[in-house]
Amino acid sequence: MFFRPTQRPVGRSAPGRPETVERPLSQPIRKSGRRAAAAVEFAVVGLFFFPLLLGIFEIGRGFMVGHILAVASARGCRTGVVEGRSNVDVNATVNATLGEAGLTGAKTTVQVNNVTADASTANAGDEITVIVSIPVSSFTWVPGGRYLSGNLSAQYTPAARVTGADLLPDCFLHAQGTP
Repeated sequence: MFFRPTQRPVGRSAPGRPETVERPLSQPIRKSGRRAAAAVEFAVVGLFFFPLLLGIFEIGRGFMVGHILAVASARGCRTGVVEGRSNVDVNATVNATLGEAGLTGAKTTVQVNNVTADASTANAGDEITVIVSIPVSSFTWVPGGRYLSGNLSAQYTPAARVTGADLLPDCFLHAQGTP
């Protein structure tokens, strides 16, 4: 049988030095209640750590959804500026883009010269803006998120310059969140 020396103050063989007692390897060294202390420490730290971690995920998801909305509004606007296209075509493009990301429940608004109208009524040189808005409660991962209020929206407006007979688009894009 193998033995290992352990320090145990059984008696004193020399002043200030404890006696060594040998114990077989099969006997575990007992810790006095430290396992329970670690569990309590984990529970206390976990109360703050896990909500913080979930909040970081939610902020990242919000940025991701904002970017997806911006891409969807840009694609919808590019569809709307083509002659003969209507709001039905714009909505189909926006919903297809959002569907690829698994987002549903978005509201699409088409404006011609800053007035809500059908894209088919736009004339050459008119400004078409597509605004896509989605409720926060429809994409959040937070438990009980259906009780959250507010929308995340993005809009896209291509500013057009007419040079001779050519139409050269300059694209401006911005996303905004509304509480």
